[in-house]
Amino acid sequence: MVCDGVGSRSAARLGAQAGARSARRAWAIWKKSPAALPEDFVRLVEVLWRLELGRTPLEDACTTLLFAGIRPEGTGLLAQLGDGLVGIHSDGEFRAVTEDRATFGSMSCALGMPHKLKDWNLVSLESFGAGARVLLATDGIADDLVAEKREAFVTWLLHEFGDKPNASRRLRRALARWPVPHHRDDKTLVILWNSSEK
Repeated sequence: MVCDGVGSRSAARLGAQAGARSARRAWAIWKKSPAALPEDFVRLVEVLWRLELGRTPLEDACTTLLFAGIRPEGTGLLAQLGDGLVGIHSDGEFRAVTEDRATFGSMSCALGMPHKLKDWNLVSLESFGAGARVLLATDGIADDLVAEKREAFVTWLLHEFGDKPNASRRLRRALARWPVPHHRDDKTLVILWNSSEK
């Protein structure tokens, strides 16, 4: 999961940390039920996030949430509330779960902001087979990626960093040198991939 606290809120960091913990706890419960619906995962996250925050006002701790969970047999769930990018590359095609934004800037949904179930982007994964990849990226990365280059970006990330030694430190350095001048927005990403032979 990737959570990006809304920078203008006083407890944004706390909200993002609570979002990550809540998503992890919700997944641990949700994945055990064969009858669980994607909407049930969202409802669990929302309740657990509120409980994690305790007495912190929800509106002070707003955060986006991007999530990918895959069971051992290859089924799973992709979920997104707010901006950023959730995408899956499978069978030679990269598909964004994220809806393209018509506006720029802070026009987004988040935990702690008024929203409805339909504001979540939810996709059930029937099979996360050999060669499949999932990308989760905050808007600091997603807003600068041309749609046609997303697949190439994921391929480059795996080639350059994948299972290589010191990958996280090298990737951190590459993100700090992001090639868009004066771009200071948070840049966080997660890639899940199935390296099994096809």
